[in-house]
Amino acid sequence: MAQPTSEATGVVLSYLTDEKRKHQHVLWVNVQEELVLEANGQIFCPREPSCLDQHISLHTAQTQDVERLEATLKEEILKAQKWLEVTSEQEKQMKMFKSCRLCRRSSTSTEAPTRDWSTNASLYQSVQHLQNRTLTGFPEFGEEEIVSVPDAKYTKGEFEVVMKLVRVLPDGHRMKREVDMALDSVSETMTPMHYHLREIIICTYRQMKNSKSEQESRSLLLRSLQYLERYMYLILFNTYLHLEKKDSWQRSFSTWMQQVAARAGVYDLLNQLGFSEFENLKDSTLARLRFRWQEQNLQNLPFRGELI
Repeated sequence: MAQPTSEATGVVLSYLTDEKRKHQHVLWVNVQEELVLEANGQIFCPREPSCLDQHISLHTAQTQDVERLEATLKEEILKAQKWLEVTSEQEKQMKMFKSCRLCRRSSTSTEAPTRDWSTNASLYQSVQHLQNRTLTGFPEFGEEEIVSVPDAKYTKGEFEVVMKLVRVLPDGHRMKREVDMALDSVSETMTPMHYHLREIIICTYRQMKNSKSEQESRSLLLRSLQYLERYMYLILFNTYLHLEKKDSWQRSFSTWMQQVAARAGVYDLLNQLGFSEFENLKDSTLARLRFRWQEQNLQNLPFRGELI
């Protein structure tokens, strides 16, 4: 889900702890990678005016550093006492912020203990980008998955590389189906303005074909491959949850990937990632893991701050 407001957080906590569900502990994991503040009852994050669609990542920052930066940002906004330009759904507005609070601290309050796990605990994951992230939980469902048209086959996630992954995993079709059902369950809570993860893979790839420049085309190709890779990792993570359950997940997912998944050839698939249905993978360097990592770490944002 997207970064919720304090009011929405309260609604979720009330739902999880009501008389019907009776969860005594809630662990809320917030994996946002940029500064986020709640102001005037809405969620905002700072962006460069020239790069509104690119979030400012803080990959290497510690939690305390991020909280300190958010507190500083809050002080600067409240101290400014002037109209500030904000952009919402590509529409620019001018707003005066008279209230401002830190979302991260409210998300990691005493309502969310990080130890003393029990069977009566609930895990909730909150992320900042609704389009780019997905809540991961894989219950078993009986309904048919949601299928959109056009490209119905691909909105079901049936890309060649995904089906290769399914074939090398134990009970792979079931692992994929459970992920699809979880994604569909999340999709039901989203507005029509937001894409389902399986939809956005093929939609972004189609956008690339209509791009106006080589740079835009490469950027959209990278994004579509990242969505595809993320979908595959969800299937892998679900497989990990099933296979490691007997040992209470003593082995971490990253270790499992190295010791188990790698032997099944998973990294070979990730290192030849692409849409082989539509193009020759040898023509794209982005099919390789190394080049995708290099490309996504290229920053177009201007330099801010001081060198020390």
